[in-house]
Amino acid sequence: MQHKKITLISTLIIILFLGVTAAAAQTGSQPNNPQGALHTNFTYQGYVTDQAGAPLHDECDIRFGLWDAISDGTQIGAYDDNNNGVQISDGYFTVSVNDGNEFGSTAFNGDARYLSVSFSCTDFQETLSPRQALTAVPYAVYALNIPEHNHLGEVWQGAAPGLTGLSIINESIAGVGLFVAGPGGETGRAIAASGGIYSNADSELYLSPHTAVQMMNNDLTFTFTSYGRVKAVPPSSDGASRYISIPVSTFGTLYGTDVYVKSMEICYQITNTGPAFITSVGMYQNNNTNAITLLEDNTDRSSTTLECFTVTAADRLPIENSSFVQIVLDSDGADAGEDGVVIATVKLTLTNASGH
Repeated sequence: MQHKKITLISTLIIILFLGVTAAAAQTGSQPNNPQGALHTNFTYQGYVTDQAGAPLHDECDIRFGLWDAISDGTQIGAYDDNNNGVQISDGYFTVSVNDGNEFGSTAFNGDARYLSVSFSCTDFQETLSPRQALTAVPYAVYALNIPEHNHLGEVWQGAAPGLTGLSIINESIAGVGLFVAGPGGETGRAIAASGGIYSNADSELYLSPHTAVQMMNNDLTFTFTSYGRVKAVPPSSDGASRYISIPVSTFGTLYGTDVYVKSMEICYQITNTGPAFITSVGMYQNNNTNAITLLEDNTDRSSTTLECFTVTAADRLPIENSSFVQIVLDSDGADAGEDGVVIATVKLTLTNASGH
């Protein structure tokens, strides 16, 4: 195979897609969906002459390689040997380079790159020297200076009569379309793929003891005490259990997202040293046929000083219907008007997270 001195005048064509589409000039219609992702290949055009300046007429195999230096240096990825039998007419040829992503997905990261070009033609072969520097078109240089996914402090403003100003579409069944968090990112607000707005931060809901009513039995006596507390006293006729109910008024679904009961804190005080105590507490909701347990605890509580305890839901269930907190009071009825319980506070911790 002979070596023949040739000269190459090349043009590297890079098609740059900008974030501007014809949709801006349309009314009442949506832009067409893209048919596929932009490939990593690029178009390379060249004009080849011999040493005397005459244009080349031949059929050649052309090999391309990518390097990080104009000579020596390190090769980026592998050689592109896909352009075989390229017809060169009147010196001109056009090929597609990197069709198989031979250079790798991170080849063009803003660092200097140089292209080696080798010809294997009918009666000669030659590798051009020096390698050709790949230069950026002006808007590609601008793209290199765009911060990575950081629009902090920016204002997106404009008029879009009859149109949506900004759409964020997550086509997954689950997941997050937009998440906004504070320092550390532990908690924040998010837009779910379903469109609902939720928060992974807890919310606290205090129930008023003044709304307490008795259930089943109608012989409890309710009186107000200091600091807005309520005292419930059963009669002295028997030692049967008495049920106290406090209604819960809250959203079952907030901005399209279910609300779950995470825990309940009750602060109470037994008003006598005799046998009076709380036997169980819970939160329930009605579904027209029976009560669904949202959380429950059957521990006896008999502190004669103000005490607070917390009950955590074993399985978080969403609030769907009318719900209520229930406190069960037991007493032997020996001290009429004394054996009772003071309900100081009832606090619910609510969350949009269904986990534990």
